[in-house]
This record gives sequence, C-alpha cells and structure tokens, in this order.
Amino acid sequence: MFGPRGLFVHIATVATGLAIFGLIRVFARLPIPNEAQKKFVAVPDTTPVAEGLDPRVDPDKAGHPEIASAQAPKSGEVHGH
Repeated sequence: MFGPRGLFVHIATVATGLAIFGLIRVFARLPIPNEAQKKFVAVPDTTPVAEGLDPRVDPDKAGHPEIASAQAPKSGEVHGH
C-alpha cells in the first residue's frame, strides 16, 4: 500500500516488528539467579577529566582530589592570586 495511508501501514509494521523483537529478546534466556546478582553501585555521570574544565580548580591538581582538598583556599581567599 502506497500513498498517504502507506505511511501509517509502514509505521504500524515497524512498530509491530520492534515489539516482537523486544519480546523475543526479553524471553530468550533465563534471568540471572538472585544469588549470582550483585548490589547496585551508583557511578557518577562525569569523569575526573571534567574537573579540569572547572575554572575554579588549579590545573596542576585536577584529577587528584586528595591533593586539591588538602590545599584548598581558605574562605574569602581567591585561588591563584
């Protein structure tokens, strides 16, 4: 079927195919037993590289939080001046 109605037929066909594919993938194998599962570990969305992009961080200490926190500027002091 072509023409204006063909668009809806195409969308319905693709959506049905994706649904079938998704169901096959979900039920393709058995779930992991509870004993083999591990606890969820939250991971930050950024990397230590992003710290170097912050203009408030000394570039020599970027990526080394233990150094940066040990030598953090005092309250009211401007870092680098």
